[in-house]
Amino acid sequence: MTILWLILLAAFIVGEIATGVLVAIFIAVGAAVGALLAATGLPVGIQAAGFAVASAAGVGLLRRPIIRATSRGQYRLVSGAQAMIGEEGVVTQDVGDITAPGKVRIHGEEWTSLTDEPGVIKSGTVVTVLEIRRSRLIVRKSTG
Repeated sequence: MTILWLILLAAFIVGEIATGVLVAIFIAVGAAVGALLAATGLPVGIQAAGFAVASAAGVGLLRRPIIRATSRGQYRLVSGAQAMIGEEGVVTQDVGDITAPGKVRIHGEEWTSLTDEPGVIKSGTVVTVLEIRRSRLIVRKSTG
């Protein structure tokens, strides 16, 4: 039974990653509880009860507060390129408009970048990331 619970655990983690709705992760925790109870040799009924209680408790007690906290910006969840908005970087290859994209080094990586300002931002200039468009950073000269 432990193997079955671990397979369910993995399936619900994959499901959470695929959907991101913050439900499957709590069911995965329930499956982990079931696996632990199975590993101790407890009967299937107790395993199932542990699974059900842990899953329901997570969804019922934790899901809403987590969603509320993250939607308020209290614990802003951003990742990948979106996490760079507002960050500063250094121009490594002159940056112009869509006809003359350049490069900006930010967080140790070089990104193709454009500016929405007239003219070109010269290499060595510190810039701030305003937004991401089609995997390109839109930047402006930093003011500070």
